[in-house]
Amino acid sequence: MLLPGASLTDSGYPRVIKSWRRGTPLESAVTVFEVGKEDISASQYAYHDRGGAVHEFQLPNCLIA
Repeated sequence: MLLPGASLTDSGYPRVIKSWRRGTPLESAVTVFEVGKEDISASQYAYHDRGGAVHEFQLPNCLIA
């Protein structure tokens, strides 16, 4: 769920990453991480390897001054 202004960067991309389970209300989603409003974006993904381990990656796309 995107809330314009609150959960978007100045560039218009998502800045808040939340964990949500199917079948539950969106309002119950828990914030995992967020980047600053002045950053470009935030994203996250998970990789499940053949051994059953889960590797999570959080990718802030930040401006470099």
